Amino acid sequence: MTCRATIYAILTLIFLTKALAPSHVKAENTSSFNLLVSSIQTAIRHAGPTASESGIYVSSLSDDHVVFRHNSNRQYIVASNAKLLTTAAALVRLGPDFTFRTTLYSNGDTNDGTLHGDLVLQGNGDPSLSGRFFNGNSLLIPQQWVEAIKRAGINRISGDIIVDDSAFDRHYVHNDWPQAQLSRWYCSQVSALSFNDNCLDILVLPGHAVGRPAQIAASPLTSYVRLLNKCRTTTGNRNISVHRDHGSNVITVSGKCPLGSEPTQISATIHAPPLFLGTILAERLQANRIPFEGHVRFQNGYDEPLKPLTVVATTTSHLKDAIRIANSRSQNFYAEQIFKALGAKDAGNGSFRSGAIAVTDFLISIGLPKNSLTVADGCGLSRQNRYSPRQIVAVLTYMYGHQYSETFINSLAAGGSPNGSLRNRFQKHCLRRQLRAKTGSLSGVSTLSGYVIRPNGNSYAFSILSNSGSTARSRRMQDAIVEALLEHAP
Repeated sequence: MTCRATIYAILTLIFLTKALAPSHVKAENTSSFNLLVSSIQTAIRHAGPTASESGIYVSSLSDDHVVFRHNSNRQYIVASNAKLLTTAAALVRLGPDFTFRTTLYSNGDTNDGTLHGDLVLQGNGDPSLSGRFFNGNSLLIPQQWVEAIKRAGINRISGDIIVDDSAFDRHYVHNDWPQAQLSRWYCSQVSALSFNDNCLDILVLPGHAVGRPAQIAASPLTSYVRLLNKCRTTTGNRNISVHRDHGSNVITVSGKCPLGSEPTQISATIHAPPLFLGTILAERLQANRIPFEGHVRFQNGYDEPLKPLTVVATTTSHLKDAIRIANSRSQNFYAEQIFKALGAKDAGNGSFRSGAIAVTDFLISIGLPKNSLTVADGCGLSRQNRYSPRQIVAVLTYMYGHQYSETFINSLAAGGSPNGSLRNRFQKHCLRRQLRAKTGSLSGVSTLSGYVIRPNGNSYAFSILSNSGSTARSRRMQDAIVEALLEHAP
């Protein structure tokens, strides 16, 4: 063979290799996709009647290929999957480093250690004033404020503690939230000034004998709330509940606490969060022997003129940390604080309405038709939040390609992670860490949406929304579909 013929043969072989390679890879992908689709179809068949009340949409993010669809354009109650839309809108419109800021001011002269005036607390919705980021010490921030007051040379206060919550409205609870459940932690009130997730944490222990009252202790210990103990020490199963009447801060602990049982912690919501925070500050002053002669009160109308303010202390946190708690732990309170903060940024005042408008505008901006959107609240407690699986995947797809994609994706619970809402699911699956998702649950509603992210660069977005009534059957279907994606997606 001549040299020219040899070179020609080599070039021909290279050409044929390159030409055949894509077809070979495509054939492998086709086989994998067929197995994946077959596995999803099997999961749907096993779900029985649940499948007819469920919508599914799975898309390849690598090439925008629709992997699977089932009732994908139908609108469903989405429960906590609404947090995906709230947090995506907030990241895009505010940025991950948006700052929540709570500032303590003085508004009078200080002579001989006495503040002849008031302390003013002003906030823009920080959800993190609790022990969550401070080793469980919920009083750390108020105590830091007291130390700052001391450093300012103030050892007595003649005026009031004024709480300026004007960044948000005072419509603390959404009208759609279940009225019978407003005492429970997941219905925490929403406010520009908040503390301890706007809840009182109550520790319940059995008494010393059957028939005796149970022992209860509150954290933080405060005069703002009055506890009524109607819980008895019994034999048998534990059954403890809390109740707070609308507009009241009297919390009743009822039920049965078995003799010899371990302590139980249960959280109850408080009413009027700004006054809660102001009272905690007043009590910390008293604990530090700083006389406080006035009252804790609201600003007298949002337009009350204040004397010149002097900054005493400022506490900050960032949106990216709040989003992580909202999504990974499915914390309704954090989601609603973000929702109203987003509304405040767009409209000048945080409300459920302005938050809904801001999220709707974001969804329209990424291509979703306005007449197909129903945004009610930020966390998904409202059953009026309705979206299709295809719409949720559209949001996931947009965020996957956004500059803040890493922040968004990492805010979602990892499969089997002990610190998130998926802690009891996918624990034994060897590929569970490739899953990042948001759960959702209401009575008769179960949802799961998120990503499967492969080390080879192939990624998938999915949304599975079930309004079937059987949450157990819906979860089994969801888990089977996600496991199919983990095992068979190329």
